[in-house]
Amino acid sequence: MRLARFLFILFTAVVLASCSQTPSVSEPEKIIKVGFMICNSEAETLERFRPLTAWMSKKLGVKMEAVAVDTFKFTREVDDMDFTHTNSLLYIILKRLHGVKVLTADKQG
Repeated sequence: MRLARFLFILFTAVVLASCSQTPSVSEPEKIIKVGFMICNSEAETLERFRPLTAWMSKKLGVKMEAVAVDTFKFTREVDDMDFTHTNSLLYIILKRLHGVKVLTADKQG
């Protein structure tokens, strides 16, 4: 009986010891890139959309970065972005060439 109890305790100790967490290698924090189509200038676009990006970052609890992208460069740079804000014509081009999907739309007026 003592041998069975000893083996049970030893087995339990081995199992518990093998369940200890191994230190994980921390990966660099992902930054969500949001591409905004340049309206008048890169500076004006970033001034306009950085507050929105910062607000979304805070609300969602993830790091987000606003990226101003020239209309002509969008098709080359869209694959490096997680989200984008463009006009409707550019969206059609991005959908056809890159499979971009609409998450939301905005309306003026």
